[in-house]
Amino acid sequence: MKLSDLVKQVISEIKDSDFTMKEDTWGNNPSAGGSMSPGRSPTATPPSPTANTKSIDILDRFKNFKSQLIQQETTSAKKLAEELKNMFLKKTITVSASKGSIGQIEKEYKITVNNIGVRYMKEKYYVVFHGNEDGSKENEYYLTDSVIVVDNSATPVSSTGTTGGLESPDLSTGNTKRNIIPQK
Repeated sequence: MKLSDLVKQVISEIKDSDFTMKEDTWGNNPSAGGSMSPGRSPTATPPSPTANTKSIDILDRFKNFKSQLIQQETTSAKKLAEELKNMFLKKTITVSASKGSIGQIEKEYKITVNNIGVRYMKEKYYVVFHGNEDGSKENEYYLTDSVIVVDNSATPVSSTGTTGGLESPDLSTGNTKRNIIPQK
């Protein structure tokens, strides 16, 4: 017997029987849905409050929680930025970063650090170094690796002003002040 003959036989048996389709809860069989009929939406009656129940709105508590969380995150980000500034400010470093913004080409850059910040962008925190590469204009460098190489040999030295609180002697006037701590 072929498959097509079998299908024809099943269809003819369905037609011959007293088989009628009834609606279900999805609109095909009303008896399965209980008292629901097509097109009616169920109506729920909320439980009636008793004398021993009370409603409490926690919206204010949740708002306070969120503001405290944001405040703690901001404080932590500022603390991290200050720690990094103490370590790397005005130093020449080599970092793996993307230059300009997130998602740019990631490579190693040798920069002189002018400022450091911690930013929350795209659901993530980023350490951002502000500095310049070999005398070029200042850019932002978004770190992609936590390892930072510090080049101590290229520390910038100020050529003007006093250094370390010492005064250079003025030999022309004969006034030679010395910064010598008295020995006891």
